[in-house]
This record gives sequence, structure tokens and C-alpha cells, in this order.
Amino acid sequence: MVVISLKEIDDQIKDYYESDSDNILRDFYIKVISNSVYYRRVTGPFSSTILAGAAKGISNFIKNDGEMELICWATLSEKDVNAIEMGEKKPQKVIEDFSLNNLTLEKIEDKLIQDHIKALSWMVANGNLEIKIAVKKDENGNYLPSSKETLGEFHPKSGLLRDREGNEICFSGSGNESISGWKYNIESLHTFKSWEEGVKSHFKSEKNTLEKFWKNRTNKVEIFDFPKAIKEKLINYSPKSKEEIIERDLERRALKRMKKQEKKKEKEEFDSDSLEPWKPQKRAVDNIADEDYKGIVKMATGTGKTLTILFALKKFFKEYGRFGNNVLILVPEKEIGRQWVESIKKFSKSGDLIYRYDSSISSTDRKRVKRIWREGCGSSKNLFQVLTIQSLDNFDFYGKDIDFLIADEVHSYGTENYMRKIKDNLGSVPHRIGLSATPERYYDKEGTKRIKKYFGPIIVNYGIKEAQAEEKNEGNESVLADYYYYPYVVSLTSDEEEKVLSLSKKVGRNLAINADSEITEDVDEMPQDAQRLLQKRAEVLKRSKNKLQALEDILRENDDSLNRCIVYCQDHNQLEEVKKVFERMGITSYGTYTSKVYDRDQILDLFESKANRYILSIHCLDQGVDIPECHSAIFLASSGNPREYVQRRGRILRNYEGKPIVKIFDIFAFPSDSNDIYRGMIKTRLLRAWEFIRCSGSPEAKNKFDTIRRKFGIEEKELKETIKEWP
Repeated sequence: MVVISLKEIDDQIKDYYESDSDNILRDFYIKVISNSVYYRRVTGPFSSTILAGAAKGISNFIKNDGEMELICWATLSEKDVNAIEMGEKKPQKVIEDFSLNNLTLEKIEDKLIQDHIKALSWMVANGNLEIKIAVKKDENGNYLPSSKETLGEFHPKSGLLRDREGNEICFSGSGNESISGWKYNIESLHTFKSWEEGVKSHFKSEKNTLEKFWKNRTNKVEIFDFPKAIKEKLINYSPKSKEEIIERDLERRALKRMKKQEKKKEKEEFDSDSLEPWKPQKRAVDNIADEDYKGIVKMATGTGKTLTILFALKKFFKEYGRFGNNVLILVPEKEIGRQWVESIKKFSKSGDLIYRYDSSISSTDRKRVKRIWREGCGSSKNLFQVLTIQSLDNFDFYGKDIDFLIADEVHSYGTENYMRKIKDNLGSVPHRIGLSATPERYYDKEGTKRIKKYFGPIIVNYGIKEAQAEEKNEGNESVLADYYYYPYVVSLTSDEEEKVLSLSKKVGRNLAINADSEITEDVDEMPQDAQRLLQKRAEVLKRSKNKLQALEDILRENDDSLNRCIVYCQDHNQLEEVKKVFERMGITSYGTYTSKVYDRDQILDLFESKANRYILSIHCLDQGVDIPECHSAIFLASSGNPREYVQRRGRILRNYEGKPIVKIFDIFAFPSDSNDIYRGMIKTRLLRAWEFIRCSGSPEAKNKFDTIRRKFGIEEKELKETIKEWP
């Protein structure tokens, strides 16, 4: 390849790239890096896969004897920060431990990713690459644990490139440094050329920012030299020669993979004219149309509720007019809203307007949404508005009618406050669908009545056992996967048992709640005092220390066979204890998915690529998040409310051709005392076990609970009858 000046390809370098319409890998990275000899890069959190993501176009750069400077950041936990503050560990040691845990080339099956890391390793070994690690600090100089908020000022996707003549290009991007897809790894990218008069101020600003980071001249970020132990480990991966890297032809292989992914994406994308709905989806669409598009659609998680509604919309448009419709999708949280936008984009015809409105959108987008509602969408297109329930009171529809309302996760709207919002702002939309795997509000009959009064009765009811027994279409796999259920029972510690007894007495004595009640801690309409006491008691059960030993037993017995496994934790304290268990077991291929994690999409990306075999989660994968292929789950903590664990189970059972039988491990903590005051609490937990056993291939799992069930006089028939009465 002939190396030329960046100025000579000026007309081929755009000012702005967007992955929806541009091939950023081919048209920017490979083209520009291949003609550069110096590369300074700020990227995401240090890991094997982030290194691979930062190495795009690197083999041609190596041909040029290019020199690279790379800054990655360390994601410190609260425990790490506390250890530094208490003087238990030096920052350098914390960074070294973090880096060691996140450099796991041996665990990565993807050969292309491995080869990109090895190329960087060769550069380190030969003095062509220097790496530094960044840590965020507050205004007082204190280290901060990593979260989206604390890392907000540290832009992790920017860089500078220079050719032999000294011409330079700065770039900054948004989105995730993903490694599972080489085309879709950055959402957008701005470029600034040193020789272009109109952007010189922007160029200097970007270059100065990179210089400040590299020279450790920022007040809120501290830059550390790359730990020697990590450097040595990386060098161990290095090929023997430059020629060995060049022979691997990384750019050609990456582009080839990208083309395959494009074809796969095109094949998988929702095409409303060609995609064939599954048999249960066809029946559901017919039922919805027969009820004039009004009612509640109850379909088990994983059975394709969103696609079903989009198919129903397609039929609605044929009956009521293809264009000029205002469709409102109401969601309980912005993450679910984002996924609806993506689904609608694949469904709608070109020209349709699709907008999202929630607390996270920019002021420019807010103005755009207001303008379109003020002016209307016209008669040649449809308007799809995705709106969070929290934003409904402040949203101005400018007197425009809503033709079709979709309320996703409709069980979320059963409180008096939310139903008031819906009635006051939406009145009586003629066509309205409530959508949920669990539309009824367990232990809250009044809330369920409110939902049904507005949205209508259940018009589609498709459960998990039906989905396990039915093929998607003739000759396909079943709609949902089968699973085995493995419950583990542990005892509370003496301290935990004292707390549970004390709280149970307060519940029964002060709030007149029958000890035999099945009431759970997650009922919204419960008096606050009662809810607080029940939540405290439930937290003791969920966080029981003996559960950690059960987790260790599960990992020891099953780690070799566990792949793509989600571990559900109660809170950050328990998650940190779980990490210790993983460390003792020598398991490093895991990621954490919580509200405090900066880059949650990246965690799912690593999970999908098999770089991480486990995800440790706290309440963030219960509803609304599309989880990649998942084969197993460990319930370390679970609510007494069936809605939570039924939805969690459904997300794990999403089926595909060749998927193995799913394994679900469920850890229970019970008091050893047989005090009658515990009966309702015990029964609530046993109901979870019986519901899971009911749909599993593990009827013998009931034997695990025989002793405790009999101790409290709970008959198996009683559990079965209660579950039958559940909505």
C-alpha cells in the first residue's frame, strides 16, 4: 500500500460520519490510519476487547512504523475508592489489579479480536505503543467510583492522527467502543483538519484536550503510567515479527466480517412486508383486530410482544388509512423507549416521523418534537411518538388527536397517580392497547381494576407453557425454550434470624397484617409503614450471607458448563461480595450491569461476544432490555412479587435454533425456627418455587422444600391452588 499525505485524500474525509449511513471502519479508520505515522487515542475502560476496538486499521499503521499513545480509563468500584482512602491500597495497586482482571485474551474465542490485541502487544514490545490509565477525581482531588455521572466530563472516544508531513486530524465520537460489530461500533464521529481554516479553533481545542490528558494536566482526571505487570503480560501475547501481523491482514478480515454482519442485519431487520409472523403472533393480531384494537395483550416475555403490536399496526393502517396517523407509545422508562424507536424504524415506511421524548433528550430534539406536534405530520406519513409516563403531564399535543395508543409494560400504570395522568392527558383514545407479560398487579386488585377500566379486558392471553409447547412456525423451534430448575436452600445466620423475627413481630403487632398473609414487599398501594417493614425483612432474606456459599457451590459444580449466565444480586454490597466469590474461584470473565455502570451497552456487547460468560446484575435486566443469547441464570436475590421473577425467567427463555435447555439456579434463605409468624413469608417464597417448577423439566425439585413446607403446615395443594388463582 502506498502511503500518501492526508491532504491528498482531503476530499475523501468527511467532517461528520454517522454509522446509519457511513461505513466508518472503511471510510475513516482504515483510510486515515493507513496514511498516518502518529496516533494518540482516548478510548473506553481498559479491557482486552476495548484494546481490540482501539486497534482498527492498525496493521497498515504498523507497516508505516507508526507510534501510538493510548489512554484507557479504569472503572473503580466504591470498594476500590474506599481502599485508597483508608490507605489499604495505593492507587497504582488498585489500577494494576483492575487491569489484570480485565486483560483476558485467553478467554476470548474471537480470533479477529485476539489478533488485534496481539498487534498492539507487538507495538508495546517494540516501543511503538505507550498506554496510560485514567481515573476520575472530584473537585477536592478525591478518586470517584465509576458511573455515567462521574465520567461525564471524560470523553472516552477521541483521537489525533498525523502523517509524515505533519498534517493532523482530530476526531471525537459518541456511542460505544463495541467489538461485536465492526460497522456499528460508533454512532457518530466529527473530524477536524489542521489545514482547514474554518475548523482550526475546533481542531486546536480537541488537540489541547488530548494533550492535557496525556500530560496529566487536568483537575478532575488523574493519569497513571501503565502498570509494569500488565505491560509484561501484554508483551507475552506479542507475535515474533511485524511480518506476522501484516500476514494476518486485519483490515481485510475486519471488512469481510463487516459485510457478513451487514447481510445478517439486513436479513434480520424487521421488514413489515416480508417478515413472517409466528403462529401465536398471527392469532394475536387477529384477536386484536376483532376487538377493534382495544384491550390488553398478555404475552409471556420472549414471545415477541413488540413485533405482534407492530404487525397489528400494519393491519390497522390497512383498515383505517395508511398515512396521517398519530401513534403514541407510552413507556415506563427511557431505555424501553429507545428500543421502541429502533423497532419502529425497522417497521415503518420511509418518510414516517419517529420521535422519542424523555428527560435525556437534548433541547434541540425537544424543540423538534414540539414543532412537529404543532405543525402536524401531514397526510403522507405517520407520526410515532415514544413518551415516558413521567413526561406525559408536561407534553403538549397541541390539540392533536391520538389515533392509536400503545402502553408498554401496562402493569406499571395501575397507581392512582399514573392512571390520572393517562386519563387527564389522553382522554378516550379510540384504539388503545395495553401490553405486558404480567398486566395484572399481583396483590393489588384495585390497581388491576384501574388498568382494565381504561384499556379494556385481556384480549390476548399467551402463557409460558403454551409457548414452550408450540413451534414458532411449522418445523421451527418452540417459541420459548425448556429449562431445568435447581433450587438451593440455606439457613439464615443467628443475627439474620433475630432481625427477621423482630421485623415479623412488628409487622403482625403494629400493622395488623395476618401472619398467614401472602402480601409482598413490592405492593405500591400498601401503607408506607407496612411496606418499609416488609422490605427490610425481605432484604435480610435476599442478602443472607449463607447464599454466598451456595453460589460458590453452584460455580464449583457447574462453571465448566455455564455460558452466558446472569447472576441477579440484591444491591451493590451483595454484588461486591459476589465478585469476591468469583475471584476466589478464579473466574474473571464477567461484567456488572447496574444503574451505576457507565457503559451498560458495552457489558451486553461483551456478553454477546462470549468475552464475558457472566453478567452480575442489580434490578436492571428485569424488563425492557433486550438481553443477548442467554443459557442460564442464578437468582441470588429475588422479589416476592411474581411479576419480577416471572419477567426475569421469560427473558432467559427467549429461544433460537439449537439453543440448549436453560438452567435456572434459585437460592432461598429460610429461618430455622418454626415460629408460626413466618408462615406467610415462607409461603410467598414457596410460591415462587412452585411457579418455576410448574413450567420446568424438574418436578423432583419439590423434594428440596419438603422439610420446610411441612414445618409450617403448608400443603402442596395449597400452593397449587394459589398459583391457579393468580392472573
